[in-house]
Amino acid sequence: MEMFLRGLDHARNELKRQGAAAFSSRQLERFSLRYDELIAQGYEANKGTRGRLAKKEEKALLNRLVKYKANHLLFLYDFRVHYSNNMSEKDLRMCKNRDKMAGGFRSASGRDMYCRIMSFIETVKRRGMNIYQSIMALMSDRPVIQ
Repeated sequence: MEMFLRGLDHARNELKRQGAAAFSSRQLERFSLRYDELIAQGYEANKGTRGRLAKKEEKALLNRLVKYKANHLLFLYDFRVHYSNNMSEKDLRMCKNRDKMAGGFRSASGRDMYCRIMSFIETVKRRGMNIYQSIMALMSDRPVIQ
């Protein structure tokens, strides 16, 4: 399954490089059918799994893959959606590390303020804008991101 999904991401990136905005409906149908085939193979393989706990966890994973299929394949239908959530995890890591420091956040309002500020800075960085100028514009009540 992992190789299949990575292959889809590679195909999507290649299509994006060529200037396309989406897969054809025929391609999407093929990908969806292959996903279903891999799930079916997983259920078959699960029948031979030894160990009650391992079998139960594998089956739970397969059930989640079926239940959330639309979410797992969303990156194929909407090219704005990233294949992985690495950027989200990276953004949360900074806040979590701050929380772990001695003292952490003294109040919920302090934590909220920190998260809003860092969210603004990360957005400005990702858009390739100057952080200092953006903060100055914000303080001057001028629109920063339009």
